[in-house]
Amino acid sequence: VKDSTGKEIKTGRSNANGEVLIQGLAPGTYTLEEKRAPNDYIKNPTVSKPFTIADNHTEDQPAIVELTDPALVNYRQKVQMQKLDAKTNTGLAGAEFAVRKKGTGTPQYYVRENPDGTITWGPRNQAQRFLSNATGLVEGPALGSGTYEFEEIKAVKDYVRNSALVEFTIQDETDAAL
Repeated sequence: VKDSTGKEIKTGRSNANGEVLIQGLAPGTYTLEEKRAPNDYIKNPTVSKPFTIADNHTEDQPAIVELTDPALVNYRQKVQMQKLDAKTNTGLAGAEFAVRKKGTGTPQYYVRENPDGTITWGPRNQAQRFLSNATGLVEGPALGSGTYEFEEIKAVKDYVRNSALVEFTIQDETDAAL
């Protein structure tokens, strides 16, 4: 939480419902800004619209502020790559890829997004497969900030599997860069 001069005066942590409890704010005008995103999300650079704590609130009747315009939501970035024939430069359909985190020691592969929004990572044999379409385009999962790799799991018929990993990075507050 920052005061009307932009000075940080309080910090808090969101709960499982995305709610943040900040106690002891004096009457005044404030903004809320995210400092760090939850795991597997990208930090939201949006600063809330100013909100005011009136002087008629007490410990028994605290001020409840709902910040919805704009909502401070976290998001993920989808990534794409294209599988091309090296000689003709045309897209190749049907190649299978997995996505893995880079720098985790034992490789951790994207398995699924769970109903609660968390992502399950696991061994290669559990990895979700992403197929190249008719133009060779492969769309991976929506991910949070970090460095990842596309790994070709199965080649297109009559082609050899490319064993080179394709690295990409999703910045903390920006789009993915392949």
